[in-house]
Amino acid sequence: MKNLLYLIFFGLILSNQTIAQEIKGKLVVDGTSKKELSLKSSNAVDLYAAMRDQAYPIQFSFEGKGLAKTESGNEVAIIWFRTTLKKDGRVISKQERTPMPFFPGDMLMPVETFDFVSQLTTASGKPDLSSKIPAGNYEVTLEAGPVGVMGTVSSATLVFSVK
Repeated sequence: MKNLLYLIFFGLILSNQTIAQEIKGKLVVDGTSKKELSLKSSNAVDLYAAMRDQAYPIQFSFEGKGLAKTESGNEVAIIWFRTTLKKDGRVISKQERTPMPFFPGDMLMPVETFDFVSQLTTASGKPDLSSKIPAGNYEVTLEAGPVGVMGTVSSATLVFSVK
């Protein structure tokens, strides 16, 4: 009887592990997890234009296992996105978007997903219509992660200097 209880207990543990929801993913900019940018100007709007024109495409991809399914049968996961902006090694801005549903696979992400252009526009402490980025060394970390599901998404980093 005792052996039967152990067998049932371990069977339940193994069955829970086989149906666990999990994702594994990555963010990359222009195909790499760390991208050094050479800015042609110190205007944030010019960086926005370059990102919009896919000079530095942001790609998000993930695979899922045991994910929830939509009514149409597509697997789906809820994902959050966070952007951290550092100037000269010090965090000057951090923003996280409201989580939203995504299907597994590869997708190009618009720069607006991470909102770092607006963060750069206000890096001087106030909105600047000329969108000049103050001089300094910048690091933008792009992160994503699942909500209510195990797994990770590797982050991407952009680095650049403004003189």
